[in-house]
Amino acid sequence: TSINKGVFPENIYIVDLDWMFSDENAPEPIANLKKVCRLVHLLSELAIGVDRETNRAFFNLFFALPQDGVKPPRTFLIATKVTPEMAEVRLNHLDLLEQILHPKNSSKPNLLERVMMFRLSIADVLDAAGDCGNPFMVVVKEWSKILSQYRINLQSYVHGFSFEKVRQEVARAELEYAKSLSEILGDIAGKLLALPVSVAGIILVYKSNDPLEVWVLSVGLVVVSFILLSTIKNQKLQVKRLQHSFTMAFEGFESRMNTYPRRIQELLAETAAQLDVQVKSLNNT
Repeated sequence: TSINKGVFPENIYIVDLDWMFSDENAPEPIANLKKVCRLVHLLSELAIGVDRETNRAFFNLFFALPQDGVKPPRTFLIATKVTPEMAEVRLNHLDLLEQILHPKNSSKPNLLERVMMFRLSIADVLDAAGDCGNPFMVVVKEWSKILSQYRINLQSYVHGFSFEKVRQEVARAELEYAKSLSEILGDIAGKLLALPVSVAGIILVYKSNDPLEVWVLSVGLVVVSFILLSTIKNQKLQVKRLQHSFTMAFEGFESRMNTYPRRIQELLAETAAQLDVQVKSLNNT
């Protein structure tokens, strides 16, 4: 059970592999198991909580994800039970986590943020895996994916952007802008209800024989037309102002477009195209 606690046993000889602990060159299954033991040791230092008492044969490691939108906080339990299948998995780049946790690097800036990002990367992968039955096996098999997620989170932190935050900000900006355009269209639709009145007024002017009545109706129609044209002009100016604010809001995203994943790049392009179509439709209206 020492393997489950991150300690590879000594003074052993494995008959099937004809391998002894003192041999310099270990066969691949042994080399893989040694890396799994190293991973157990590193995860026990990285986890936000370690339960060593519930079961003396292995550790229970706790990782968590904070609340995200409608999703409540989630906690993940990793029982460090090493299985034979793990001897077939080749773990690479464990040095990255070891450097982060090494005491000599404790004084380096932003070390706590790096530790938290690594914890979140593991929790993200476990969350995406769902109810897999063996979280530790997921961590071992998806180690390269965890490293990739960590690098993405680190790059996001360095650039001052989180990809998830960018996605939320883009969605929020799109929603607010579309809502504002819809409100303008609603205002215009309300004003356009005056058009039938104007048409009816023209008919009354045409049929009227009283000069005073014709004069009053004509002045009224001119006033209504002037107010309607002024309102439409004001709404067009408001649309331009909204379009300008939208351009300014998205300039920050577009200037960093190359640093975003392909999905966010597509999202930004799609958002800009859809809102441009809505502006054209509103102008035509």
